[in-house]
Amino acid sequence: DYIYDSSNSSDAFLRNRLRHQVMPLLYRENPSLGENWSEMALALRRDQEALEECGRTDNSVQSLRSMAPALRVRALEKLLKDFGVKEPQRRHLELAQSLVFSTDPSAWAVFPGNIRVGRCYDRLERLEEAASWEPVQIPGPGKYSIEEIGLTVFAEQAEQEEKAADCFTVRGGFPLMLRPRQTGDRLRLSGGSKSVKKILIDRKIPAKDRHRLPVVEKTDILGVLGLGRAEGVAEEGPVIRLRAVWTPQIESKKER
Repeated sequence: DYIYDSSNSSDAFLRNRLRHQVMPLLYRENPSLGENWSEMALALRRDQEALEECGRTDNSVQSLRSMAPALRVRALEKLLKDFGVKEPQRRHLELAQSLVFSTDPSAWAVFPGNIRVGRCYDRLERLEEAASWEPVQIPGPGKYSIEEIGLTVFAEQAEQEEKAADCFTVRGGFPLMLRPRQTGDRLRLSGGSKSVKKILIDRKIPAKDRHRLPVVEKTDILGVLGLGRAEGVAEEGPVIRLRAVWTPQIESKKER
């Protein structure tokens, strides 16, 4: 048996004012109102299911831009929920759309729950906070791990230089140091020096991965692990080879 709540008779509550004052007026105008509302709710539910099915997509910016607005909103709502935003509201969906149509390939925004969502060039992704890490000294051959950025480096002496994609070779011997990129870091290239930040952008390395590429330093900057060696560094002395393994792997747009 149900229990009658005495508060149901009080017009101090909005739900009761609607029930006691508004609904009787509406039913006098249309006795079939309840049935009509039920039919409308069923039709809307079917439309919603169909639109959600049509709006299924990956997180490709190009796909999202090409969608009809009604489908794009539903696709973004699903993406935000997948990223951990529990109840996206209209302003959150509008913010997500602004990221999709932004001309900045690294644009990002903060959503409820302190969830960062942003562009990784042609994709929309959840962004994790860049982990800070301390410089790592490499005094000699061995295995060196930087857990904060998912990097393991195998250092060894080599007979000659090589240009394998996952290797960084330089002459001059140990010790070396791996450190985070700093504002103002530049590499000497054949056409002059260039900021490391500009090189990362040109290589289309996603902003979320840039802190994971350590600067290799001796007295001067020798290069950036994962990008390459600077021009004009030591050309004599023992060859040192650094082989880098990232988990997960860092990808550039061209590699994707």
